Amino acid sequence: MTRRPAAPVPRRAPADPRARERAAAARPASERPAPERPAPERPAPERPAPEPPPPREPLPPAPEPRAAGPRAVRRRRRRPGTRSVVAVLSVLALVGALVWVLLGTPVTALREVVVTGTARTDPAAVEAAAQSQLGRPLLRVDEDAVRAGTADLPFVADLQVHRRWLHGVELVVTERVAVAAVQADGGYDVLDAAGDVITTGPGLLEDVPLVDVDVAAAGTGALRAAGEVARGLPGELRAEVARVSASSADDVRLDLRDGATVRWGSAEAPELKADVLLVLRERRAQAYDVSAPAAPATSGEAPQPSSDAP
Repeated sequence: MTRRPAAPVPRRAPADPRARERAAAARPASERPAPERPAPERPAPERPAPEPPPPREPLPPAPEPRAAGPRAVRRRRRRPGTRSVVAVLSVLALVGALVWVLLGTPVTALREVVVTGTARTDPAAVEAAAQSQLGRPLLRVDEDAVRAGTADLPFVADLQVHRRWLHGVELVVTERVAVAAVQADGGYDVLDAAGDVITTGPGLLEDVPLVDVDVAAAGTGALRAAGEVARGLPGELRAEVARVSASSADDVRLDLRDGATVRWGSAEAPELKADVLLVLRERRAQAYDVSAPAAPATSGEAPQPSSDAP
């Protein structure tokens, strides 16, 4: 049986898009296809937040160091080397030799004694106090023994011993300051600023004023005021005063060595009165009055020194 060939299917001409648009526009509105709407955009699905990593387990504590046993300690200890032993022995020998030279040999023996700071004390008397130490090494000089040797010297208040290498010492004397003298049995007592007696002698010392008060007539108050004025005089003015007298506690007078007199008044304001008197002394006068330092006065002319040769 023979098969009949199929009839060819007519091909349709490609549709014209403009014709299609015109045909669609000619249709009634009810038959027109609804315009295609763009599909709504779907939000992207939220990704779940990454889970935090699980916490790490803490590391186990480090094991405590074990105390070294006696065997380990013995292994750590090492005997010092020969060089260390020799170095230590050398240092000890050097120190021992130095000590022996300073303390046991005449290399630093005391041979010279120098005395400073004396004015009223005989330097030879102070030097004699160190005679027992001559020949001794300087480090073995007994300072207390030297000071004890000056205990009988009345004007020595303090003594310092300074070593002067290699063979000498310096004795520095601090003397007590004599500010006044008072008449005593058989002579005069020399007083310091505290009123203590330094020494007693048959005569007056130079540049030390005599406190001369008739206690029976003037009273103890006058004596006390005169002594206070004498102790308060500055050194440069004290050397010019020969005598301090008082008829009462408010009437102290000074007799100067050049023959002038000073009415001092009471013992009050001693520094101010001394300063005023030093200024007034620039003008020679026979009498000075500083009892009222705010209104000082002078009177008379100072006596002229004799021009006759002795």
